[in-house]
Amino acid sequence: MSDGPLTVRDLRRAWKPHKESAPEATAIRMHRMFSWLARAEERPSESNEEDARLVWRWAAWNALYGTWDEESGRPAEDLKSQEECLRMLHDADKKGHQHIRSFLEEHKKLASTLCGDVWLSRQFWSDGQAAAEKNASRDKRKFQEAIREERHRAALDLTLSRVYLGRCQLVHGASTCGSRLNRTQIRRCALFMGQLIPVLATIVTESFHQKTWGNLCCPPQG
Repeated sequence: MSDGPLTVRDLRRAWKPHKESAPEATAIRMHRMFSWLARAEERPSESNEEDARLVWRWAAWNALYGTWDEESGRPAEDLKSQEECLRMLHDADKKGHQHIRSFLEEHKKLASTLCGDVWLSRQFWSDGQAAAEKNASRDKRKFQEAIREERHRAALDLTLSRVYLGRCQLVHGASTCGSRLNRTQIRRCALFMGQLIPVLATIVTESFHQKTWGNLCCPPQG
């Protein structure tokens, strides 16, 4: 993994042998994910478009975890869907190549920094900076403890919760486009997702090419 994340071309090539035989919902999820990753790849890494890269990469992740709640007639609750999908992927990966473990070991400095970022703490916006600093320090320690104890799913859950807050600032209009105030945070979030999504796509290809999970949101019509 030290050579950098797999490209969309690499991921599509690995998926191709399973594409025709995969359940339709799984094939659609992968197709959607690839489309968002490809869009993010089109922008040069040095370009000042961290906002767009984070949104596109999160959309790629959302294509995998999002499910439809038939009872309510709307997408299932976001955080719950994420947790369930991540549990499914982690449990399968733990029995196989342990890509998530390798990923977190390689990128633990970045993930730890995200967990300890005051601006990516919910408390910063609800309880003030002092409470946020305390929470961020605690979460950074929790991440480091999880890595030491090889609780990699807990470590990834914690990091994604921080990235999720950065994503929410953008998609809910709670941040100015290109704002200098959150450039560092958004850049780190986008970088983390750019490294993570190819890992999750690889796990789907290896362990879920003949399976499906949840109801697909908004299946193609016509």
